[in-house]
Amino acid sequence: MDITKYPQFELYLLTLNLLRFKNQLIPIDCDERCINSTIINRAFPEILPVLINFAFH
Repeated sequence: MDITKYPQFELYLLTLNLLRFKNQLIPIDCDERCINSTIINRAFPEILPVLINFAFH
């Protein structure tokens, strides 16, 4: 079974990349309330093509 053909695999790769680069995406003084919005705001230009691909496949 080739899991790379499933759209969920793209989401999995995105999650791995967010975890890998979280120290660069989240400011040191950021509390837990702003972590999600910070990641989304800083990563959005990079993940937009992935999200579009995921939504329409």
